[in-house]
Amino acid sequence: MDAEEGETLETVEIFVRHRRLIAGVGFEYIPSGTSTQVNQVLIGTLTRADFQKATENPNHPTTRYLRSSFSISATQVVAALGVSLEDIEGADAFEFRLRATDRFGRVFSDTNRSPDVQGGFFYRSPFRYDVPVVCPSDLGGTYNFESTAMSSAFGSCPGTITGEVTFTPVSGTTSYIVSDATFGFWDCYGDAFDGGEVRLNDACGRLSFSGTDKYGDQYTFNFISNDGQALVFTWVNSSNETGTVTLFANDTPWPSGLR
Repeated sequence: MDAEEGETLETVEIFVRHRRLIAGVGFEYIPSGTSTQVNQVLIGTLTRADFQKATENPNHPTTRYLRSSFSISATQVVAALGVSLEDIEGADAFEFRLRATDRFGRVFSDTNRSPDVQGGFFYRSPFRYDVPVVCPSDLGGTYNFESTAMSSAFGSCPGTITGEVTFTPVSGTTSYIVSDATFGFWDCYGDAFDGGEVRLNDACGRLSFSGTDKYGDQYTFNFISNDGQALVFTWVNSSNETGTVTLFANDTPWPSGLR
C-alpha cells in the first residue's frame, strides 16, 4: 500500500471471461485464449470517488485504507460476453480480474502481484476471482424404477427388474447418495448394494455419478431421454456391468433441463 494510504488510486477496472473444461481437450474460453494468453472483456470501472475510508464507511471502522464494493449480475456478464444464459452449463466458471491504476501510471493486476499481496498476513488481494456456475437442485426422494438390458462379464439378467431407489441429499451440495447405483441388477447375483458411496451429481441439469461402490468400482451416467415423467439412462461401472433404467417421477415432473 502506498504511503498516501490509497489516495494515489485512479481507477480499478473489472474484466471477465468465461471458462469451460472440455473432456479430453482442456479449457475453452470466451473470448478465445489460453491459460496464459488472457483475452477478456471490460465489464465495469471503479474510480477514486467509489472508494471510502473508515471515517466515511461505518462498515469498516478499523481500517484507514480505501475500500469499495461492486455487484455484477449474471445477466450483465453474459451480455458483455455476447452469449446467453442458455449457453452456460454447470461446472462452467467466470474469471473476474481487477486492474488498478494510480495517478503515476502504475498498473497492478494478477500478473504482477506479489505473494504477500495475493494472500499474506496483512493483505488478501489476488486481483482474480473465479465464480463457478452452480444451480439449485431438488432431486432428493424415493423413486420407482424399471431396469432392462442388464449384463456383465458374468452374464446377463433377462427381463425387467422393478423397485425403488432413494437419492439422499448431501448437505450443502447438489449431490445425492444413491441407495442402489445398479438399480436392482445385483439382485440377479444375490448381492446387496451396501457399503461404499455412489453419488448422483446435478450440475445445472447435467447428471453424473461419482464415488465408488463397496468393491471400489466407479459408475458412469449416460443420458437417453426425459419426457418429464420418465427419465431414461444407462449406467456402466468399471467392472463393465451395465443396465438401462427408466426412472419415474413422483408428484413433481422431472425438470425439463435434466440431461
